[in-house]
Order: sequence, then C-alpha cells, then structure tokens
Amino acid sequence: RRSSDLPYGKQPLRFKRSNKFLENVIGRGLLTLEAEDWMRHRQIIQPAFLANSLKEALSTTVPQLTHRLIGCWKQSEEREIDVSSHLSALTLDIIGQVAFSFDFKGMNNVERWAQRKGESTSDVDGAFVQAIRRPFRQSVIGTISFILGLPALNYYLNPRFRRARRALDVAVDEVIQETKKKMLMGNRSLVQLLLQASQGGSNHKVLNVEELRDDAKTFIIAGHETTAVWCNMAVYALVKHPDVQEKVCQDVLSHSPEEGPLDLETVETMEYFNGFLKEVLRMYPPAGTLMRTNKTEENIGDYKIPPGTDRKSTRL
Repeated sequence: RRSSDLPYGKQPLRFKRSNKFLENVIGRGLLTLEAEDWMRHRQIIQPAFLANSLKEALSTTVPQLTHRLIGCWKQSEEREIDVSSHLSALTLDIIGQVAFSFDFKGMNNVERWAQRKGESTSDVDGAFVQAIRRPFRQSVIGTISFILGLPALNYYLNPRFRRARRALDVAVDEVIQETKKKMLMGNRSLVQLLLQASQGGSNHKVLNVEELRDDAKTFIIAGHETTAVWCNMAVYALVKHPDVQEKVCQDVLSHSPEEGPLDLETVETMEYFNGFLKEVLRMYPPAGTLMRTNKTEENIGDYKIPPGTDRKSTRL
C-alpha cells in the first residue's frame, strides 16, 4: 500500500524536525527542511541519483581512489594509521569528484603522510575538512544555548562560531564556482542540477543562491561524513569478527574479475557483502540519534506529552 492510502498519510504533520543546531551550521538544505520545501528540493535533486552516469562515475572513481589509499597503507611501515581520518579523506574525494566534479585533494594529504616516514601522526585533515568541522566544535556558549533549547543564540553570541560558519560558506562557494567552470566544459555532476535549478525554470523548481549553497553543504558534510563513519565501523566489525571477515573476503574474491576492478553493478549482486554492510548500518548507524518536536499533544501509554516537547530517539 502507498503511504498516502494510510490514515496517518491524510493528517497534517504532527512532528517537526528538531534540527536548529544543524540548521545553524548547514542552513536550510534537504536535511533540515520539512513539508513542501523538502519536497521541492527532493524533486530537483532526485533525478541525479537515478542517472546511469552516477553509477558509471562511482564505478570509475571509487576503485581509483581506494587503490591510492591501499597503496598509502602499504607504505606505512607499521606506523599507526588513523583509519577514521583516512577514510574521511577518501569519502570526501569520492563525493567531490562524483557529485561536484571537484577535487578536494584529500588523498593527496594521505599520500603526503605516507611519504613522511618519520612522522608518527596520521591525521590528514586538510583545510576543507577543518572548515567543515570547525562550526561543530562545542563551546561554553554553544552548550548553554543547546541546553536552553535556543541554539540560535550560539550564532548571535559566539563570534568564533560566526567566523567558522562564514569560512565554511566561502569554501562551499569556491566549490560551486569551480563546478560552474566544469559545466562549461561538458562535465556532468549532481550539483549541475542544483545550478540549473538556480538559473531558471518554473517557480516550483527554482533555487535561490542561499538554497543552492545550503544543499551543496548538506551533500558535502552529511554525505561524506556519514559514509566515512559507515566505512570506519565496517572496518571495526571486520577486525572484531574474523569469521565474518573471511566470508566477506571470499565474497569479494569470488566476484572479482580477472582483470580490472569491481564495478557497481557487480557489487550490487554480492549478497553476503551487502548483507554485512546493512548489518553494520543497523548496529552502528552513522546518525544514531533522531530529534523531533511534536506539534500537538501526544499520548504514550499513560503519559501525556505537551506540544512543543523535544523528543530524542537513540538507535545505538
């Protein structure tokens, strides 16, 4: 049955997303929008995920960048490897090249680390990753505003947060400008749809400059970090469960071609490998907490929840 056929599908939304802190950082993008605004952005963006060009780009980009990462790890000479930092660089480059036709040069930082033999640290966060993470660093003002349920105070009372937010906006604007140049050369990417939507069309499918930037920030920040955490926890699960590691390895080897890397279509047929990845998502969800605020009074058992109550659901 379609969700619109169900009783609750005919009722107005009873809950709203409680994402004010996130909205202060990434703006009003697909992750923080609701109702009609969310649907409008979704309709603009969704076709990019159905295009064959996306599969082709992933099948080309992922093996190349992963091969570079493995090469760096082989050069580590038993040094400690910050897997989380390296996977973050990998996923940032993947989403940059596939979605934006932009090279964030994350793997360049990993390769420089591999070449510096005497350096013990393996943190390879580049300038862009630092720009992404800086607004999320907690402060006394940020903590107090969060406890009070007034996250907007952090923006107005915390000059460090405003500078970090401004630096992130500037960095994303540079990515968008570079992508515009690539479009003139015929390169196709996810952000091309956002750019086209900001340059014309019906009123229903037009993005203004701020919406364009906020959607771009959403995909760069939420897309690359959640994927990096997913990969990081997959590595953890493989190390913790050697029997599962062996089965995953056998599944990969049995589907690998004699020459060349695995393509996305083949990966989608690997039942055990895909089951493993889904189980990692279930056990260690990258977004482990959901926040919602009920618009109307709700009853949970014998308890009455007054409207405007923030509710948190933890899935860890």
